[in-house]
Amino acid sequence: MKSNLLVDTERAIELKANSTECASYHLARNQIHELELLIAGFYYPLSGYLNESDHGSVIKSMHLTDGTLWAKPISLAVDNNLYTSLNRGDQLALRDQEGALHPPHARGRDDDSGGQGWLVEVRLQRG
Repeated sequence: MKSNLLVDTERAIELKANSTECASYHLARNQIHELELLIAGFYYPLSGYLNESDHGSVIKSMHLTDGTLWAKPISLAVDNNLYTSLNRGDQLALRDQEGALHPPHARGRDDDSGGQGWLVEVRLQRG
């Protein structure tokens, strides 16, 4: 199953070039691991982080709003100052602890993908 979080090379180049113009967030190690699992499809049928309504539903009933059984709320926790500074449609550059861009923009991976790596785009979701 191909993740819908992956972008093609052209879009990846565009995202990387624009990453200096958007807000950045340094991912903790556990957030990097969770993002990689999401990208790889281990959280199927999720197609991204949970939106606010699904997140609340999982906390309350262990089900997504469509009724799918789901026990773990998958979300990217950021500090309140960053959250309130973002608007719907804003881009957020995710970086590792050393400041390097991480998936959603550019993180190489040695495999048969031709060196393109995992490249994703995150959209801010508010309920």
